[in-house]
Amino acid sequence: MLGIVLMPINWWLEAQKIKWNAAQINEEENFSFKAVLASVFMGVITPNRLGNFLGARRWFQNKEAYTSLNLYANLSQFVSTLVLGGIGLLFLDVIPLDLPSPLLYACIAIALISYFSMPKLRIQQIRWLREYRVEVNPLHRGRLLGLSLFRSFIISMQYTCFLLSFNVGEFHTFLLWSMVYYFYLTLIPSWFLNRLIVRESLALILFLPLLENSIGIVFSSLLIWILNLGVPAVFGAYYTVKQKAYDSTTT
Repeated sequence: MLGIVLMPINWWLEAQKIKWNAAQINEEENFSFKAVLASVFMGVITPNRLGNFLGARRWFQNKEAYTSLNLYANLSQFVSTLVLGGIGLLFLDVIPLDLPSPLLYACIAIALISYFSMPKLRIQQIRWLREYRVEVNPLHRGRLLGLSLFRSFIISMQYTCFLLSFNVGEFHTFLLWSMVYYFYLTLIPSWFLNRLIVRESLALILFLPLLENSIGIVFSSLLIWILNLGVPAVFGAYYTVKQKAYDSTTT
């Protein structure tokens, strides 16, 4: 039950990132939760959710600037997953590929340093992202990262709750393993439906040594995908098509 209750919190956190980015380009009045749903839809059907900006950008006038900020928001989510996953690996004392632990945490530290030291984004090669710059001030970077850390933690809690609904175990152990699960999942490339098959396979690899209910593991992974991505993506597809039709009539 708690996993379902956390679903709207997850959506709200995603909405806040889009709203904060809109504020950076003085377009708060154009923010709409429809943009959030459209963003989820485009993220689901593009590799590693990189196309999520394509859904939300239709609601803003300065599409290029918003896209730049959204890419930075994506980076904050990526870094937050690495940080929480690193915490999980530290407490569980499980280091992937037998890497020296200092090397692993040095890579995470480099990711954090790079996130805060990147002064600006500039993309020149892609036609619809050409020749613009957006300054991302340190306060906005910190807020995005803090929000992303909270969102990653909420998602891990959701997955933990679903696992515990089908299995018996300690909450904090499952939570740490859930953080590690998303750590690995983030590093695995995806091409369609946000790693729908890969998610279940990875979940079985990580959790079968801890749990006996393989069906519960797979169902938990499917359930969190349906609630966090599948359901909003359906609504997002509708609003994307509707907004595209509206844009066509006004141009």
